[in-house]
Amino acid sequence: MADRSGVKRTLVLGQVVIAAGLIAVNTSGSFGVLIVLMARAGFGYGMVNPTSTKAVVAWFPPRQRATAMGLKQVGLPFGGMLGAVASVAIYHDPPGPPAPRAGPGGQRPISEVLMNRDLWLVALATLVFAAMRTAWMAFLALYLQGVVRSDASRRELPTAKARIPRHR
Repeated sequence: MADRSGVKRTLVLGQVVIAAGLIAVNTSGSFGVLIVLMARAGFGYGMVNPTSTKAVVAWFPPRQRATAMGLKQVGLPFGGMLGAVASVAIYHDPPGPPAPRAGPGGQRPISEVLMNRDLWLVALATLVFAAMRTAWMAFLALYLQGVVRSDASRRELPTAKARIPRHR
C-alpha cells in the first residue's frame, strides 16, 4: 500500500484506522463486537508496521539503519510496558465498601483466573509463536545473504524467495 500511496499517507491512514477501531471499542456491547473492533484496529497496525520499516530504510543512511530499526521495533513493547506501569500508578478502586466475593456466574477472583490451565496454554502458545516469528524475521536476511547469496535489495527480494533451495 505504501508503494502505491506513499509512506506518509499510509502511516497517517494506518493510525487513523487504529484510532477509529480503539474509539469504537467504547461502543462494544458484547465480547464478539469487541473482538471485531480490535481486529479493525489491528488492520491499522498492519498498515503502520511495514510502512514504518520502509520509512526507516528510506530515511536513514546505512550506518544508522540498524539503530533506527531497533528503536522502532522496541517502541511497541516498551510503550505497552509504560502503559501497564502507568495504569498501576493511576488506577484507584471506587470509594465505598469492598465488593462482595462473586457467587456462581459472577466474576472470579484473580487467583482463580491465573490458575486456569487453558489460559496458560494460550499464553504459552502465544509465546512460542512470537519467539518463532522473531527468530524467523531476525535470521531471514542473514539466510538470504549467506545461503542464497542475495543482497535482498528492493528489486531482488521477490526473486530471492523463489531461489531458496527446497530441502527434502
